[in-house]
Amino acid sequence: MGKRKPPSRIRYEMEHPVVSARLSIDDYRRLMELKEKRGVSLAQLIREVIGSAERDYEQAYRAGYAKGYEDGRRMGRIEMLIEIIWSRQRE
Repeated sequence: MGKRKPPSRIRYEMEHPVVSARLSIDDYRRLMELKEKRGVSLAQLIREVIGSAERDYEQAYRAGYAKGYEDGRRMGRIEMLIEIIWSRQRE
């Protein structure tokens, strides 16, 4: 029978889950070199990468939304002009 964990350890493990991933040896070395260059823990490096990825995603989303909105406005104008021209031709 295994040793029982204290409730505080159980709570800690629930609030701080383990994340693992398999990397190629080259990717692992790059990750460790970056960690050493930055002088941070692996957990802190991952938090920084998450923050950067979130900012990149938000920026790309806003740019895509703005482009889609403008494209939609442009197409709406074109369709409206076509409708006006067709309605005048029918008169």
